[in-house]
Amino acid sequence: MKTHVKNYLKAYGYGEQDVILCEVCGKQAVDLHHIEYLSRGGTNDAENIIALCRECHEKAHREEYKVDYLKQIHNEKYR
Repeated sequence: MKTHVKNYLKAYGYGEQDVILCEVCGKQAVDLHHIEYLSRGGTNDAENIIALCRECHEKAHREEYKVDYLKQIHNEKYR
């Protein structure tokens, strides 16, 4: 299991078999996405990881969802 996945599950109390919902739209999440890409200075810390469904994940990669928006959504859920 990848480091960012382990960190997210541990930080927010999820088990490997738990169903996690997309933090943007509420559908079942299938991906854990780095809010700030590692290549752009992001980390594997749970604070930089957001659960997304496939559709929202694709939007994030196309930058239809900006970093600041994803940070806001994630912080509202977990702070």
